[in-house]
Amino acid sequence: MGWYLHFPPPKHTHTHLHTRLPPRTYTQAQGLLQLMGGAEAFGAAVAAHGVTLAAHGPYTAAGAAAVLGLPVPVVSKNFSTFDGVVAALEEHFTQAGQQQR
Repeated sequence: MGWYLHFPPPKHTHTHLHTRLPPRTYTQAQGLLQLMGGAEAFGAAVAAHGVTLAAHGPYTAAGAAAVLGLPVPVVSKNFSTFDGVVAALEEHFTQAGQQQR
């Protein structure tokens, strides 16, 4: 289980940053917030960079949202493998792309 952060590439590069943070302890999420300068700074970075938060299940999503103070819009429906997270992300970005047309 885990939740993920996806940072799209800056306009001048094609590099993506993907981060996975296991949710087994809230200490790790709190450490991420501390590293990022607090919840407000983390939220600002998420907004500024168009970050998509995704979780490997509803309990993980709820835990991440509680610690980070942000919604987790992409949640895996298949918990047997991480393919569920990939499928949820694919569905999310496909829908987002269709809405932009």
